[in-house]
Amino acid sequence: DNPTDSPSRPRTSSKDSWNSRFEELVSFKSLTGHCRVPTNFPSNPRLASWVSSQRKHYSYMLRGKASSMTRERVAVLEGIGFVWRGPPSGGGE
Repeated sequence: DNPTDSPSRPRTSSKDSWNSRFEELVSFKSLTGHCRVPTNFPSNPRLASWVSSQRKHYSYMLRGKASSMTRERVAVLEGIGFVWRGPPSGGGE
C-alpha cells in the first residue's frame, strides 16, 4: 500500500489544468458570444482568475519576463477570439 497513490486526489498537470480552464472559456463563449469573462464572475470565479492570469502572463511574455504563456497558447486563445485587454473594472459584461 503506497501512501503516495491516493485515489481520492488524482494528480493533474498544469497542462491539464490549463486545458480544463480553456474548455470552460470555450463554454463561456458559446453562452455569451465573447471571451471577456468579468473579473468578478460569481458563476465561475476560477475561470475569471484564470483569464486574468492569462492576460498577466501574456504581458510578462511580451516584456521578456518569465511566463507560463507560450506562442502556442496565444494562438489557441486568439483562435477563439480571446481579448488580451480585460473588461473595464466593475465587470458588467
